[in-house]
Amino acid sequence: MKIIVCIDDKNGMMFNHRRQSKDREVRRDMLSYIGHHRLWMNEYSRKQFEAVPKDAQIEVNENFPAFAGDDDYCFIENSIYLLNKNLITEIVIYHWNRIYPSDTKFELDLSEWNLVSQNQFRGFSHEKITREVWKK
Repeated sequence: MKIIVCIDDKNGMMFNHRRQSKDREVRRDMLSYIGHHRLWMNEYSRKQFEAVPKDAQIEVNENFPAFAGDDDYCFIENSIYLLNKNLITEIVIYHWNRIYPSDTKFELDLSEWNLVSQNQFRGFSHEKITREVWKK
């Protein structure tokens, strides 16, 4: 399974049960990056993708990591606790390049992972967003 997360400069993901931020350019880049692969998420995350047709490659299930195949992507916002770290083969990280208040953090240790690509782009609400791709 491959995962996608959005984090701030201190690895924060959520604050008070809400995402820290969102950006339509991140969603556009995410869908472009995954190509024809399926993108799994829960209903909370699906609300960000309302403009995307229902027949797109997006699959929604509250326990989505259990259904994701090896080549599928999982967009993780408020459900990091559902992940089996041993099944992850790729991590796509979108950095907001800001610091927000947070009480949920991305805590996977990347010391055994390899950074294979890094790309910066201008977001809609963020001056700079960085996408990193990490593989084992």
